[in-house]
Amino acid sequence: MFKMNLTDKTKVQKGLTVLGWVVIATLIIALVFGIISATSENGEGILGFTSYRYDEEGYTIGSATIRSDRITDIDLDWIAGDVEVVLCQDAFPSITESYDGVIAEKENLRWKLSEDGTTFSVKCRKSTILLSLGSVKEKKLILRIPEKLVGQLETLSISSKSGDMDLSLAKSSGFALSFDGDSDRLVCNRTLTLENGFYVHGDGDIQIMLSNKKGRVNVQILEEE
Repeated sequence: MFKMNLTDKTKVQKGLTVLGWVVIATLIIALVFGIISATSENGEGILGFTSYRYDEEGYTIGSATIRSDRITDIDLDWIAGDVEVVLCQDAFPSITESYDGVIAEKENLRWKLSEDGTTFSVKCRKSTILLSLGSVKEKKLILRIPEKLVGQLETLSISSKSGDMDLSLAKSSGFALSFDGDSDRLVCNRTLTLENGFYVHGDGDIQIMLSNKKGRVNVQILEEE
């Protein structure tokens, strides 16, 4: 029977120690590169992490009615979960988030209205340098837009890494829509004209910018009463 002498055992132990340190060093390097890759604004790291950084000054936490009839630009920056845009007869726009379960305050949406009341911004959660995408809650966001305000809209921007998007728009509201995602996941109940990379309906006055990496996008152009 082969017997390992003390010298051989020492060599094996040293080899295993070196191998262990190599593995640890490799993991540390990978983590560092993941963090570096994630430090750009809303960039994605190589280990399933992302940054979600923005200036939190002026943002309010939670669902709300936005008491401004001067809004011309809307920016919804979501991470995970469905987003629904609904036309309504309300006096003012409103946002509502929902989740089947309990979420911490840091995970609640944030919103901000510019000082002149024209730009409305929504963030999915509290700003953070490093965020694990696997830990992000799949929340649903509903934006209600009064029909009387649609005619003054200039831009509507919605971005999300996962989840479906459903948009209801008036037939009389012309728009030019750009979509960052697979075109076969964009569906509209009416035929849109493709012009210079934009899907155009009517006069194309409203610029709609959608970014969705995984979910489907459904655009419904409604008949007006």
